[in-house]
Amino acid sequence: MENVVNDFLSKVGILISDKNKLLEIQKLTTDLITKCVKLYELREGIILLDENKKIVEANEIIKNNFNIEPKLIVGKYFYELFKPEFKDVIDKFLQKAENRHYNQKSKIYINLNNKEILVDLKAEEIHIDNKKFYVVSIRQKEVNSIAYKLSVIDEEVSNVIVRIKDFESLMKEILRIFIESKLFDFGWVGKIDLDLKEIVPVVTLEEKKIDIEFKKQSFDFNYFKGILDLLIKGQEVIIDEIEFRDKKYKKSLIFPIYKKWEFKHENEIAYATLFYSEDNLNFNDEELIYLKEIIYKINVAITDIFIKEKANLIISTDTLTLLPKREIFIKEVKQLIKEKTPFAIVVIDIDKLKKVNEVLGFWAGDKAIKKLVEFLKQNLKFGFLARIGSDEFGVILKGNKENIFKNLEKILSFNDDIVQINGSGVYLPISVGVAFYPDDALKEEDLIILAEESLRNVKKRGGKGIAYANKNLTLLPKDYLDIEKELKEAIGKNEFVMHYQPIIDIKNNKVWGVEALLRWNSKKRGLVPPGKFIPILEESGLINEVGDVIIENVLKDAKEFEDKNLVFTFSMNVSVIQLLSQNLALKLIKKIEEYNVKKDKIIVEITESVLMENIDVILPQIELLKNEGIKIEIDDFGTGYSSLSYLRKLPVSALKIDRSFIKDVLDDEEDKNIVNAIISMAKALHKKTIAEGVEDKETVAYLKEAGVDYIQGFYFAKPMPKEALREYVENFS
Repeated sequence: MENVVNDFLSKVGILISDKNKLLEIQKLTTDLITKCVKLYELREGIILLDENKKIVEANEIIKNNFNIEPKLIVGKYFYELFKPEFKDVIDKFLQKAENRHYNQKSKIYINLNNKEILVDLKAEEIHIDNKKFYVVSIRQKEVNSIAYKLSVIDEEVSNVIVRIKDFESLMKEILRIFIESKLFDFGWVGKIDLDLKEIVPVVTLEEKKIDIEFKKQSFDFNYFKGILDLLIKGQEVIIDEIEFRDKKYKKSLIFPIYKKWEFKHENEIAYATLFYSEDNLNFNDEELIYLKEIIYKINVAITDIFIKEKANLIISTDTLTLLPKREIFIKEVKQLIKEKTPFAIVVIDIDKLKKVNEVLGFWAGDKAIKKLVEFLKQNLKFGFLARIGSDEFGVILKGNKENIFKNLEKILSFNDDIVQINGSGVYLPISVGVAFYPDDALKEEDLIILAEESLRNVKKRGGKGIAYANKNLTLLPKDYLDIEKELKEAIGKNEFVMHYQPIIDIKNNKVWGVEALLRWNSKKRGLVPPGKFIPILEESGLINEVGDVIIENVLKDAKEFEDKNLVFTFSMNVSVIQLLSQNLALKLIKKIEEYNVKKDKIIVEITESVLMENIDVILPQIELLKNEGIKIEIDDFGTGYSSLSYLRKLPVSALKIDRSFIKDVLDDEEDKNIVNAIISMAKALHKKTIAEGVEDKETVAYLKEAGVDYIQGFYFAKPMPKEALREYVENFS
């Protein structure tokens, strides 16, 4: 400032020749400017700008209040002290100061020393020696009061709801505004799922790993008392204490986002927004009213977004059935995958619609379609239904397998009735294809392809039925539910037993080991084939409990044989669910030590495809087992996609050649080449080979000549209970 005054006075001296007059003017001018500056300096930081809005000087209060040396900002344009998006705002602010000779602006963030500070601005235009300058005063705002912070939130919300017209982007900005206000420390938006009575996180402020993992969760309504208050009592906002994410927050704020907000109407809640504060916030009545006004403003903006989305949906609606078309169905599938919500895609086809059209006319076909849609709407209260083809319908069923299979049973019950069309009875059976997320596929296109492929398989068999992407699931939904219930009971009733199939050392002509195979000896159904119940064990999650039963029984039997000096290996298969949901290696080691069984006589078999798809998770467990002396074998080898580099590094002792290559090895040249290649590769990697599914003498002879180490199959023995196994081993020759 002093430099500007001196520059001005030196130029005045050139114009005034009377030295006494000059001294008087110099003194008056210096006093006047100094008084003006001091008036500002008593209260505020001062920045002087030239006519180009570049910073010429800054006073000491800038340094004291904002912790920055004035020389670091001299020479910059004034707008450079703010975020780039505020450039137009600052230009207009100074333009108004020029037009009116004075202007002020409240509540804007200045960016000094990499720190955002909320300030009020005042600007005055002054002229010195016919040159234009701007004196800008900057006062830091007091930001501790709730009312003030709400006003900041209000202003920023008003800005973003005008700019952003996408729900997720808007809600992310709302989260940012509330958290940056310093009223709250964490927030998220959850989708209200009335079908499952859950709230599913869909929007968080960050996309860090912890936030991505958080969005994979869902919470029961009972987890949040506030959610129930919103839904049942219709409260506009809930402020309460809550413990969340293992952290004790002192206060939480929950408010609803409505599907459509209408004044003085009961509005359906689509989402809930949740904020948490580490401070013990206490809103007075005025502040609470202000908060509700902000929430109202947000809901009006969201309603506008939803109305536009609904308009787009109407464009994508089938005119005959008033159902969403295929593109909306796919969009819904994508959203559920994004939210990590388990669900099933169900594709339904009317088997004889073409015949109805040919015989009764297209009007009758249209009525038949409407009858099916009416039936599905009545029976699937919580499913998402769409028309995805001329005679195909897509249904999305969410929730656990039990609920999904109950709904599938309802869908198939359409086949029990005769459809009335204009007084005539017409039988219109349907075929159904089903694919599960995440079990069968992780991408929407793969899921839909699998469901439609399953549907075609039903049609090939004559229609009027159901098929699943998982080929092991061959049951009707009702049978599935009955068997699942019985399997739960079977654990307590000790209905699971072990059978053992011998594995023969073909070179030394002796029993080298046995593979433990689970059997279900149901009191109701008798001995149930594994293919009928093992997929249900895996689907239902019961495989973990039954897996514990297998480990107990196998180790108990192995110890019994060891005590009788009948020592050979015991192999047991483990499921991917067991490997991924628990530390199976530690559990097995502990049990082996408990039963005092020789560790080198226990083998764990892992299917090749399971191993390679989950290698990063499974490898540490494999290495732990190997270090304890427990062997690992790759089962069904040749059906997956193991690479040589992986095989060389994996601590596995043997490869079990899949039975699909063994079955026709004598006649099929490709199978023969594959078997020979596996044997050669195994030898090169110092691993043993086991051929499974061998059923005749000629195949045994060929495999022995080819260099297979061990053979398993019906030629030597079928699976048998332990009592028969003892006799078999003692008499084997």
